Amino acid sequence: MKRLPKEECEKENERLRKENERLRAENLLLKKVKALVEERESRNRRIGRGPLTN
Repeated sequence: MKRLPKEECEKENERLRKENERLRAENLLLKKVKALVEERESRNRRIGRGPLTN
């Protein structure tokens, strides 16, 4: 397998770094949404409501 020239390698590293950053942010957002949904479902169970359906 051929090595990429240094400039291309740096561009690929930067692209991967940005993608990694975006995925980390997305993961944090999804964790927050999941926590909010679980909190709402827990609150609904305490007051005797069933799970919401779409």
